[in-house]
Amino acid sequence: MFCSVLGPILNYLCYSDVNDMNHVAIAKESLIRNCIMSSSNLPSPLDRFLAERSGLSSAQMETIELQKKVQKNEISASKAASMRTPKGVTPGAYYRVLTQAKSNVEEAIYTLLLADRLGLLQIEDFRRLLELISKTPRSLDEAGASEVVSVVDALVRRIVML
Repeated sequence: MFCSVLGPILNYLCYSDVNDMNHVAIAKESLIRNCIMSSSNLPSPLDRFLAERSGLSSAQMETIELQKKVQKNEISASKAASMRTPKGVTPGAYYRVLTQAKSNVEEAIYTLLLADRLGLLQIEDFRRLLELISKTPRSLDEAGASEVVSVVDALVRRIVML
């Protein structure tokens, strides 16, 4: 996958004896943008399955991926805003979408907490589901992803007791 080679390429660009640093910066930005775009396009069938059923928009997911790069000091916040597809957004719009994404994730957590308090969840099955998702590699092949999707779908239906 493209993103798995990103790190070594960025290291080469950052530490090589390249005279034209402008070309290095442009290449680095292009590599980061391509990696983020592929993450936002969710190349994994499992990620696409989860995204289709989540409360996050594609713009929110892309902004979250960019913000993770900002938090790792790989890019600046203004650069992240300019990298949003299709042609960048203002910093204000970037932070507005980031705030909406955070709010949606928080709301989902509160919904789960309330559902548990109302006795609508089988908490042990939910723990197993979280373990399954956290242990599943991001680069799962189509057949493996199809199996995981089937298990996830069945567990979700079993977890919600209505």
